[in-house]
Amino acid sequence: MIQVYIKNAIKDIEQLIQITQEDIKDIKEAKHNDIAKRVSQKNHLSISFETNKSLLNDELLKRSQTNSLENILNDEDKKLLEELKIKLANLKDKNREYAKYVVKLNEFYTSLFDEMFKLDRDGYKIANAIPATMFTVSA
Repeated sequence: MIQVYIKNAIKDIEQLIQITQEDIKDIKEAKHNDIAKRVSQKNHLSISFETNKSLLNDELLKRSQTNSLENILNDEDKKLLEELKIKLANLKDKNREYAKYVVKLNEFYTSLFDEMFKLDRDGYKIANAIPATMFTVSA
């Protein structure tokens, strides 16, 4: 059972990596709707991974009751766990790259909004909205 849980977790991580790579490609091309469509798929895969991880943990705890830690995992299990570790590190790197683009995009839209709708700030409170010159109309 241990190998099944690890293999399922690896499969989930590989799919998350693939989707994140697609998100990075789409954010560069400003295809934000495509990114939004994949959010539910990523959430489903994350839940599936967490479930497999929890099942693996439960199985390891159950086996540790009767065996020593060295006897719980065979060589194939250890290889799969190492592969899972590498895949998780890869996903972390992809998520970090994706986050950089998201932060830059957020900063761009925030600065654009601030330029269009200049706000008169009084400390932490926004006192008055000052329309940008491009929105000022003389009648």
